[in-house]
Parts: sequence; C-alpha cells; structure tokens
Amino acid sequence: MAERGEDSGMVFEYEQAAMRGEPIPPGLSAADRAAYLQLRGLYVQYHSRLISRETGSADKKRILRARDEEARAAAFRERCLSHTVRLWKEVECAASDYRKSRTLENADRIMEAIYRVGFPRRLEHDEG
Repeated sequence: MAERGEDSGMVFEYEQAAMRGEPIPPGLSAADRAAYLQLRGLYVQYHSRLISRETGSADKKRILRARDEEARAAAFRERCLSHTVRLWKEVECAASDYRKSRTLENADRIMEAIYRVGFPRRLEHDEG
C-alpha cells in the first residue's frame, strides 16, 4: 500500500478508516488486513487514553515493519509456489514424452527439468 508523507503523521493509506473504527476495506492483502486490525486497536487504546502518543507512534512503526516483513514473506512464498508449479509441469511433460518414446534425449529433458542443467548432445561418431 502507498504510504503518506511524514507531515500528516499517516503512514498507511487506510489509517484514517482504522482511526474511525470502520470495517476492513475490501481488497487489502492479508498483511494489510492484519495491519488494519492492529491499527484500529491501537487507535481505540489511544483514544481511550490507555496508551500515550509516543507509545502509539512506536507501536505503529512496529506494525509497519511487521506488515512489510509479512508482505516480503508472502511475495517469497508466491515465487516458491510459482517455481514449484513450473517445475512439476515441465517434469510431467518430459516424463510423458519419455513414456511415449524412451530415448536418451527425452531422459535428458527430464533431468534438465528437474535439475535445470543441460546435457551435451552426443555426436553420431560418439555412439558406438
């Protein structure tokens, strides 16, 4: 989510809604939904005079840091998932070709799909 300038004191674009105690806005990522709920609770505590402005500000920085860490972790998980899906699609395609035609080239395609390394192609005079 976009951040606002230091002059307004607002860090999150949905912070004013959290300050007013509104429901979670639609379309937020999981990390932003968690941050929203934490901010909403933080503002309840601040307005109830349970915490000071300094404590609220320090907690808001921790919420921002946690939100950013979770967003990075979610992006990493998405990259891992994408890699895994691509890997298994390539392996299945190569394995299917190998089942149809048990050639060295098709076996090499399986190995390449799994280990991401190519194998040198044999020259005709090497086969013998």
